[in-house]
Amino acid sequence: MALHITAISRTAALPMVLWLAAGAGGLAALSAYAYAAGPTTPAPASWPGETDLGPLNGAPAVVFFAHPRCPCTRASLAEFERALAMTTREPALHFVFFTKPGEPDGWAHTDLWRRAQRLRGAALHRDPGGAIAERFGVTTSGDVMYFDSAGVRRFRGGVTSARSHEGNNDGRTALAALLQGETTPVSTTPVYGCAISCSDGPETDR
Repeated sequence: MALHITAISRTAALPMVLWLAAGAGGLAALSAYAYAAGPTTPAPASWPGETDLGPLNGAPAVVFFAHPRCPCTRASLAEFERALAMTTREPALHFVFFTKPGEPDGWAHTDLWRRAQRLRGAALHRDPGGAIAERFGVTTSGDVMYFDSAGVRRFRGGVTSARSHEGNNDGRTALAALLQGETTPVSTTPVYGCAISCSDGPETDR
């Protein structure tokens, strides 16, 4: 009888073991995805004049590139806002939103667009097909660049430590320092977000 009960117990436990193993595998996959940085390509060392963003006009400029329907970029925008809140200086502030060719203007007007629109002095730009992003060497949503008043790029990268993760990180710290007129040893950080050109990827709430 004891042997029979043990066999039954082992049989009953097998589904639980398999479920736990599947759960652990799923968590590992999610963790790997969260910490997988998006691809980057070389960025111009100075402000490119051949874009719709216009000249610098003697002031520092910050450019935030985003796919309007990337859920990971919510955290990037939140950290970006925190960096801005740490300074009283007002650089030229540009948001470049990828737009899907052929879609109406409203396609880009998601919660990310509306949130960026509320920032003081922010200029929002639609980027059909990602032409502006390509000029800056940007391929991943959440990529941020800081150019000083002479047009020299001093920082390029993400301002989160993982996808959709808020909290202290090197990118936000470096950007905040530059915004306050300080120097920073960090000039590049990984970018965590959706592909800029991924027009059919995960969507944010409208």
